[in-house]
Amino acid sequence: MIVANDCLILRIFQMGDGAIREEVLMDVMNHQQAEREAQRVQANREELVERIARALRADGTAQPLQGLHLYRHSFPLEQVYSVVEPSLCVVAQGSKEFLLGESRYRYDPFHYLLVTVDLPYVGQVLEASKERPFLSLRLDLAPTLVSEVMVETGHTSPRGPAEVRAIAVSLLDEHLLDAMVRVARLLEARRLMLGQDLDAASAAYRVGYHDASHFNREYKTLFGVPPMRDVQRLRDEALQSAGR
Repeated sequence: MIVANDCLILRIFQMGDGAIREEVLMDVMNHQQAEREAQRVQANREELVERIARALRADGTAQPLQGLHLYRHSFPLEQVYSVVEPSLCVVAQGSKEFLLGESRYRYDPFHYLLVTVDLPYVGQVLEASKERPFLSLRLDLAPTLVSEVMVETGHTSPRGPAEVRAIAVSLLDEHLLDAMVRVARLLEARRLMLGQDLDAASAAYRVGYHDASHFNREYKTLFGVPPMRDVQRLRDEALQSAGR
């Protein structure tokens, strides 16, 4: 790719027409930018797999935060009948199918599932193995939070009748993927501070943050309190539980 770009740039400078030269140069720059974005997205996908696998080392489920659920399965599962609450479901590795009536909704690392109301459903993990386990996270969506976000972004409820889909599968874009990766980093940093007795700045750098103050702000947004205060609270709760 570098050789191809170099040859194209040499061709550009050999051209006599300035407008054509500038147009081709812009094409090269746009292509390089698209390549960098694709590499960043792929790096985020790989990081999300690593973070979830590290947080959940054995098959099963975990809820490290209220409303945040992690899943890991090393083999495909049979159909499971259950009820799902309004939530956002993102798969880091593998794939899953959601059956609702006659409709099938399959989601994977390139697609996410959005559920807007409580629904009875049939779910099935389709792709999973010991070498590449199914890894996913689900974020519960509180109706009040959804309403607040709609108001803040300028969206209001329709005044007349409208067709509203209770469930949908959509492409997982780079912005949503980046948000999920950052959540997985706040979780990893919390584990490091608790398990390895790291301070907030050290934990932030270990999980990929270059600005400790930015990490502190995002941590407080997610957990409600600054990092070290949260860690101290968890330790106090653990001591109280051990003393009972």
